[in-house]
Amino acid sequence: MNKSEITLLRMLLRASSPVNTLKYGKDRKKRGTAVGQIIANVILFLMLTGYEVITCIGYAYYGMAESIASFCAISVSFMTFLLTFFRIDGTLFDFGGYDILMSFPYKASSVAKCKCLYIYIKNLHWYVGLSLPGMVVALAYGGIDILGAFLWIFMSFVLPLLPMLAATIAGTLIAGITSRSRNKTILRSAISMAFILFVLTARFFLEDKLREERIPIPEILASVSEYTDRIGKHYPPVKWFSQGVEGNILSCILLTFISLILFSAVFLVVGSRYGVLNSALKSHSSSKGYVMKSSGKRNVISAIVFKEFKRFTGSSVYLVNCGFGVVLAAVMGIAVAVTGFDALIGIVTGDAPVPSGVVYPSIPFIVYFCTGMMTTTTCSPSLEGKNYWIVQSLPIDRKMLYKGKLVFNMLLFAPVGMIVTMIMCISADVGIVGTIISTLLSLALVFFSSSWGLVCGIRFMKLDWESEIEVVKQGTSVLVYMLPNMFVNMGLIVLMAFLGIKIDHDIMLGIMLLIVSSLAFISYRRAMRLAVIKG
Repeated sequence: MNKSEITLLRMLLRASSPVNTLKYGKDRKKRGTAVGQIIANVILFLMLTGYEVITCIGYAYYGMAESIASFCAISVSFMTFLLTFFRIDGTLFDFGGYDILMSFPYKASSVAKCKCLYIYIKNLHWYVGLSLPGMVVALAYGGIDILGAFLWIFMSFVLPLLPMLAATIAGTLIAGITSRSRNKTILRSAISMAFILFVLTARFFLEDKLREERIPIPEILASVSEYTDRIGKHYPPVKWFSQGVEGNILSCILLTFISLILFSAVFLVVGSRYGVLNSALKSHSSSKGYVMKSSGKRNVISAIVFKEFKRFTGSSVYLVNCGFGVVLAAVMGIAVAVTGFDALIGIVTGDAPVPSGVVYPSIPFIVYFCTGMMTTTTCSPSLEGKNYWIVQSLPIDRKMLYKGKLVFNMLLFAPVGMIVTMIMCISADVGIVGTIISTLLSLALVFFSSSWGLVCGIRFMKLDWESEIEVVKQGTSVLVYMLPNMFVNMGLIVLMAFLGIKIDHDIMLGIMLLIVSSLAFISYRRAMRLAVIKG
């Protein structure tokens, strides 16, 4: 990289760094938001590291310490591909400030290269969190020596480059294919969601097959070890990494130089079409047969809901992250309708001897795991961005504006949540009273998630963003909403199943309906107060 490219990369990193906000920022609110973002990332990092350590110890415990390197290499490569693939859209393509950035005296290939390196550096701690714990376990159990540990550390920084390039090529191809479509955003989002569902389905079938065959843990790990070795034969970076940590300097050199050479070559090709693709993605198609008609009148709430809908479908990053829960809930409902509720519970519990009907009170919370995964209300206040002054100048009551945002989220999630809950209850032969209460509880949960998400969205509003990813994926409001909501909901699923043994299901669901409705009402009132104070 030359000096100008290093300057551009530093500018990109500083613009989105919470550490930079703490170091130079004077606004207490922004500094507090930065602290919250750092804490949330530390928690996620520790969870990821803990999972990797436990898995690697399992390998070592069953005498397969030499396979830890291959396992870590595959894990890092897979995570790198996923994180890069889902950050390409909104970071490399169709990002805010494109016109300003391209007016600088930089080549298109340099901009593309710096954008990709920006993604690499922003995600580097996740890659290290997967790789280095495996190195510590392998070193402790004799899987590698001191030289291998040093080479492991070095190659951990090089290993992500090739899967990053693969994700960049895939993202570029998708951008090229969809750039000429009138519904480019929806098409790109559909392809991304299909990819996620494919990964989840593949994992589901693999785990289901292992459960059916009831393979002992040592045999499972042995087969996984054999599988990782097989991947190494078809994916050379895994083989070079595992051979490199064993002291093979040539493999280490091959991994390093081939990664760097391909990295430079790919961005020469991507750079040649970079400006054309971005311009096509940021343009809007128009119909040749367009006829001007009266747009009609809408009330204020309907107009805000329609505005939120256009914003939602106008950003693939926003659409994929907030809309995937609806898709996942619908897929789960279809699966239950086809296979039956008991079959689904058998898969989740591994065919454990769970008494019939114990998990029935958990149905609304199982559905809420999808419908409450992410809400539009956590993102939509911040997504107003630099157009926020326009919203402020509108003759609309602030409460009315945020009510419209809440109604849109309700319309997006509530119908699917209620229908899937009814399908599950009918499939599980839950009584009429239990089905009605479960459906109402599902509605109350969506109202709670919409209101609580709006509280987080207003409280941690961030308007000075350069890419929508900073709000939708990395925003403090998203982290504050998701982490407690996810863990509390998982705990409630277990708690409801446990209490289902001792308490009448309908009474228990009725109590939970009152509790959730109360919490939803409190969150709604809090959101309306914040709308007046900070809106």
